[in-house]
Amino acid sequence: MLTTLGIQPAAIVEEPQTPARPRRWQADRRALGLAAARQFHTREGRLTVPCKHVENVGGVEVRMGNWPGNVRAAPTASAPSSAQN
Repeated sequence: MLTTLGIQPAAIVEEPQTPARPRRWQADRRALGLAAARQFHTREGRLTVPCKHVENVGGVEVRMGNWPGNVRAAPTASAPSSAQN
């Protein structure tokens, strides 16, 4: 009916799908954060990190900020759940 009125359907343009980030990326980030925390602890003797602190690990800048607190609060797959205890 729309074609009789001279209205053509819009061309459907499919956008290329971006691949989902691999889960490995999160593990790499966690390992890099842990390396930064170890380096900071070795140098400073504490893990109380200033909020805006950036640690340089192997040429990669790691924003430490709230990282230790976030890791402590985040559940991990390797930690046993309370239901299993």
